[in-house]
Amino acid sequence: QKIVKQVEYQFSDINLVANEFLLKIMNKDSEGYVPLSVISSWKKIKSLGATNQMLVKALRTSTKLIVSDDGKKVRRRQPFTEKHKEELQVSDDHSGEFARGLIKKQPREGLQCRWKCEEHQDMPPPRA
Repeated sequence: QKIVKQVEYQFSDINLVANEFLLKIMNKDSEGYVPLSVISSWKKIKSLGATNQMLVKALRTSTKLIVSDDGKKVRRRQPFTEKHKEELQVSDDHSGEFARGLIKKQPREGLQCRWKCEEHQDMPPPRA
């Protein structure tokens, strides 16, 4: 379960706004897949002692991610679009320091899409 939560977070809207590295990898594949080798190289995944077989088995239980049939790559169930990125940008109403902290440090549970997309409909409103 820790594996699933960690990988789901990495693929979440709020993380992808700040994680250009992962977004570039996703954009290289026409369906948005990321090689399992990339996921298994992440420090937090390594710290959980997850093998590739454990990753595949765990991630196949996710409701937000899809593992390829061959078990070699993972993608979001709902594609991350440029619209998602634009909508999640922090408005100019916030100071730069607060905005940077919000994007990089706050878990996605503290934010929500302005358009209430399906993935975020049950989330609490953004913190003031």
